[in-house]
Order: sequence, then C-alpha cells, then structure tokens
Amino acid sequence: MEDLSGGRVRILTQESQLGRPAAELAEQRPNPMLNGHQDWLTGLARAATERKRSS
Repeated sequence: MEDLSGGRVRILTQESQLGRPAAELAEQRPNPMLNGHQDWLTGLARAATERKRSS
C-alpha cells in the first residue's frame, strides 16, 4: 500500500495461478484471479467510503 496525493492510495497485488485451488477456481468462474482481486478492491473501497461517512 502506498499513500498518494489527493487522499488516494495505491495497492499493488501479485498473483499466482498455480496449484489445485487455482485450477478449481478456473473451472468455476472465468478470470478467477482478476475477478477475485476486483471483488477485494470493491470491498475495500466500500469499507473506506462507509468509514468516511461515519466519521
């Protein structure tokens, strides 16, 4: 995580698509790593917005 100007934050992630868990995810949903990261980032953004509103 890196603080940026303007109240922004950069989050760098790294993924691996090796092993049985990744193979099982690939069968359940297309682009599982990309979709999983997007879901995670969406949740972070939602939590940050809710926290900002309650402050």
